[in-house]
Amino acid sequence: MRKYYGALLAILLLCFLGFTGCLGSGASEVMSNGQSVVEEETVIDHTFTHHRFVDNLFMTLPPDWTYSTYEKVNAGDEMESNEWGFKVYIEGKTAGEIIIAGGYDSEEPTGEEGTDFITNTGLLGKRYTQEAEDENKDVLIKEYIALTVPGFDYAYYAVVCTISKELYEENKEILDSFFMNVGVAAVPIDTQS
Repeated sequence: MRKYYGALLAILLLCFLGFTGCLGSGASEVMSNGQSVVEEETVIDHTFTHHRFVDNLFMTLPPDWTYSTYEKVNAGDEMESNEWGFKVYIEGKTAGEIIIAGGYDSEEPTGEEGTDFITNTGLLGKRYTQEAEDENKDVLIKEYIALTVPGFDYAYYAVVCTISKELYEENKEILDSFFMNVGVAAVPIDTQS
């Protein structure tokens, strides 16, 4: 049964990569801080294996942005929320961090109205945008997008971005395109075999 789900995941990924193949295969370079940087718009993906399911997170990374993957290894069902995913940096700036994460719990902001959101890959969710001030009274834009994979209730996914208003406005169109092209392919693993 595991082979069946693995094959299904591989087919989903091949379909996605075939669909986005026109974006180029842009090689990434690993920097000394462990981040990878791409020179042209590139599809980046990583497969995470869990106790009850396998998921593959992918994104279309703009040129000169950097990223790294992270996960809590061998945590199984004890894995805590937001313990696997990508950290993305706008033009390599740590002040421009975006997190794409999977977790077992949904952490949508409370008391706020989100707008319906659907990615180009079919993920459904809510998008929350707000302005806030940091400790220096600089204006920040906070974006939180809560996503679910239709028909898959093993995990929830989120895109979290908190950056300066200036950096947000400079990159608004690129950010919107980036958010629309986040994807997840996920399949349960039959643990009864």
